[in-house]
Amino acid sequence: MQQYLIPMRWLYPDGGHWLEELPWWPDYHNRLVRNDASLWFGGSIHSGAALAQPARYLEEPLYHLDCALTSPAAREEKVIRYEEVARGLLAPGGGSLNEHYFLPERHARLEPTAVPAEDRAAIEAALHPSSPIAGLGRRRCTRPSSASPTAGGPRAVIASTRASEPRCRTRSTQARAASHP
Repeated sequence: MQQYLIPMRWLYPDGGHWLEELPWWPDYHNRLVRNDASLWFGGSIHSGAALAQPARYLEEPLYHLDCALTSPAAREEKVIRYEEVARGLLAPGGGSLNEHYFLPERHARLEPTAVPAEDRAAIEAALHPSSPIAGLGRRRCTRPSSASPTAGGPRAVIASTRASEPRCRTRSTQARAASHP
């Protein structure tokens, strides 16, 4: 298998609901790829790797937290920034794709769907890292000192290899790092 496409569920208006309509669903992202000569990225913002075969569509989703964590005003500012860089992306049925994605309070037509019970504890742990439900698998993340001080508020962070991104370690790797300098 060369690539796996993972469905994204956009949480809105809180961690207990998601948007089960276009453009938020189905929203597959090419996030798990084999690093070989067939791997190619187009270079545009928020694009994934170009599709290579064989590929598989997975059923288990990733949850997108932005619309549950960020205020409508902050998301509106994000739309403006994204439109400056990637103008002209159209949503299904017309209009700005960026605006549709990040401002569901203006564009969603259906009532949000309840998150399945089996996913709620993990979402709660991501939204509220100090919650006792977070358990041993929770990641503790730190940002380099050059990170923007205006970002503010809680954020679910994915481990990244880019120097400007947050650094994450599980508790077990933190313990190993502390005991072996």
